[in-house]
Amino acid sequence: MKRRYKKHSSPHFRNHTETEKSYIFFYKKFIRVCELATAISLQQGGIETDGRGRRAADIFTRQVLTAHSLEKLLPVLRNGSDPEIVVWDLPTISLVSRSVMENFQALYFYGTEAISEAEADFRFQIFQKDRNAKWRDIRKKAGQSDNDLSEFISGVPEQQARILNHNFFKQLTKEQQVSIKKGKEFYYSKAEFEEFCPRLFNIGFHYKLMSNLAHPLPLAIERIDEICGHGSPSDADIRLVIVTLNVATDCLIASIEEMADKFADHIGARFRSRIQELAEYPTCE
Repeated sequence: MKRRYKKHSSPHFRNHTETEKSYIFFYKKFIRVCELATAISLQQGGIETDGRGRRAADIFTRQVLTAHSLEKLLPVLRNGSDPEIVVWDLPTISLVSRSVMENFQALYFYGTEAISEAEADFRFQIFQKDRNAKWRDIRKKAGQSDNDLSEFISGVPEQQARILNHNFFKQLTKEQQVSIKKGKEFYYSKAEFEEFCPRLFNIGFHYKLMSNLAHPLPLAIERIDEICGHGSPSDADIRLVIVTLNVATDCLIASIEEMADKFADHIGARFRSRIQELAEYPTCE
């Protein structure tokens, strides 16, 4: 007589909530966008382009890296696994999602927006001055002497003077000129970015929200209670993760679209159908 063995029964976990199901939908969309961004990044080599094109490629590489870092932070919910053991790190997810948004702003401003040669040169001057000013300040705080930094100390004001005397500076609005005089790296306001880049819709609201969630500010601290703010699944935290994830997804799609337009004969032609699929992807379940 054969011995009978009791069949192994897998543990039973609770069903996903409706909020978790919504998150799964948007998570899958983000993963698809990441896969396409990676494929495009691997095809950037060997493209002949100008200085703005090279900066666009560098910023896009950074964008893909940031997106993959975000992917590692996002909880993975699967049928048959325990949804209670994942960690919802809302502050860090918000911080990295904001970085994806900022990367897209830099990509558009310094790399892909169609502008005149005069404006391109003007932005390059801003780019170079901002880099040198930041290095000067960092090295000074690190303890380097003024003598060691003499090239930066004399060079940065000279670069700022060239910017203010540049022919294109006169074409800026008064508000934009004030931004340049204050040393801002962009002379577009958030409203202007939103106007020129539809996927940055409501950038002011999203930037403020993600900044307050990411940093240990009163808004973020006071929302911590027995349910929210300590990593366990709660509808409030998951809804906010969905908001920040959608911002990151839109900005990553926008980055892909900009690269396809900038390098139409190479990236645009090769990935047109996959980019179109993203544009047609449903916005909700």
